Amino acid sequence: MKKILSITAITTLAALGLTGIANACTVATHDFKPYGTFASRNFDVCLAVQSQFTVYPRNLEFTGATPEETKNTVNWKNKYGYVVIEETNWGNVASEGLNEKGLAAHILYNGKETTVKIDPNKPTINSIKWLHYILGNFSNVNEVLDSIKKYNLHNYPVSVNGKKVKLPIHYKIEDSSGDSAIIEFSDGKVYTYHNPSYTVMANEPNYDEQIQNLLKLSANGKKYSIDNLPGGANSLNRFARTFYSTTILPDTSESQNNAIRDMYSIMNMASVPFNNLECSLAAMIEGKSNQNPEDTWPTVWTSASDLSGKKLYYSSVAVGNRVWVDLNKVDLDKGQKPISVNLEDHSLVGDISDKLK
Repeated sequence: MKKILSITAITTLAALGLTGIANACTVATHDFKPYGTFASRNFDVCLAVQSQFTVYPRNLEFTGATPEETKNTVNWKNKYGYVVIEETNWGNVASEGLNEKGLAAHILYNGKETTVKIDPNKPTINSIKWLHYILGNFSNVNEVLDSIKKYNLHNYPVSVNGKKVKLPIHYKIEDSSGDSAIIEFSDGKVYTYHNPSYTVMANEPNYDEQIQNLLKLSANGKKYSIDNLPGGANSLNRFARTFYSTTILPDTSESQNNAIRDMYSIMNMASVPFNNLECSLAAMIEGKSNQNPEDTWPTVWTSASDLSGKKLYYSSVAVGNRVWVDLNKVDLDKGQKPISVNLEDHSLVGDISDKLK
C-alpha cells in the first residue's frame, strides 16, 4: 500500500492565513521495499554557493554556539560519524546530512520562522548548528525529538558571503525505519510534526498551513493526475506537486540505484529554472527594505540519501554530474579528522568516497 498522508492525521493540524510564500527548496522521502527509506531534496537559492562534502568522524568536539552568542551552550563529542553538504562561502553552513545509523536531516528556508524564547535554565544551541548535533548524537527520529525539551534552539546570525545574517529555517528529519518529523519555530515556540506519513516539506507557510492548503486543493472530490497538478514555483505549489508525486511512486524497487533514480525524478518535478528576477534573499542580506516577496529562487543542486545503504548523493545544476559518498567506505573511527571534497570540481563523477581529504 502506498504511504499516503491520512485525512485523520492531517485534519488534526490547524491553519490560519497563507501569506509571504517563498521559493526555496523542497524535500521528500519514500520507502522502497526491500531497500528501505530514501530521501531527496532540491537546494534552491538566488546566491552563489560553493558546496563540499565533509565527513565528520566519531568523537570530535563541538560547541553549539560561540561565547558571543551565549554563555550557556551545549557542548558535545559526537557518538556517530556522518557526512554533510556544506557551503564554504556561507561559513560552512551544513544544510543536508546523513549519519552512520541512517538518520538524515535537512535544513530548508522558512520565511515565517520566529525567534524561540530562551529558557535561562537550559543550555542553548544555535539552530544552524543543530544539524551537526543531531547527526552526531542520535540514531533515530524518536531520540532527536526526546532531546529537544532539554535545551534551547536559537537562530543566531551566520556569515553568508562575508555578511552576518539570520537565515530563517525549519527542519525535516527521517530515519532508516521510515519514521519522519518536521521541526519548526513559530510564535516563540518549537513545533514538531511527527508521523511517518509526513514525507514532504517545502518552505513557508508553516507545515500545518501547507497541509490545510492540500486539503483545500483536494476538496469536493477533486482528483489529481500527472496532467492536473499545480504548476507554479512557489512553496504551496511545489509542496502539492511533490506530495502527489510521492503517492504514485512504486512501493518496491529492483535496485537501490533505481530508488535513487525515482527520488531524483520527484525533485525534477519540483525544480525551478534559473531566471533574471530580483533576488529577495540578496536584498535581505544587503539590508534593503524593497525586497520582492514573489521572486523565484532557482534550483542549484539536488541531493538524495539512501538511509539504509548510508550513501549521500549530490548533483549540481552547473556541473551536471552525479556524485556520492558511501559512509561504509570511510574511516569514521575515533582519532580521525574531518575530510572534505570540493563539489565544484567538474571532473568528479560517481562514488567519490576515496577523494575525501
